[in-house]
Amino acid sequence: IDGKNVNFERPFLALRAYNKQTILVLPIVSKISSDNCHYITKTTQKSYCICLTQSRTVSSQRMLRKIDIVGVIEFENIKEIWKKGI
Repeated sequence: IDGKNVNFERPFLALRAYNKQTILVLPIVSKISSDNCHYITKTTQKSYCICLTQSRTVSSQRMLRKIDIVGVIEFENIKEIWKKGI
């Protein structure tokens, strides 16, 4: 089974909330890949890699805890790069 900890958590970046139950997310991995399908970001804790080609619609109940916050400018950059790939 994929995921970490007891609840099999998967880290992600929330792109858009459709309603209270449904959100659009991009998965985050800790293995750094420098290609066109990934976006590398640094937080206060460490570096992460956002998978731009793996967008998913998931239930908001999967949001168990917040790891960190991406800055507004960087978030807009991620969204623009993701939109160009669609």
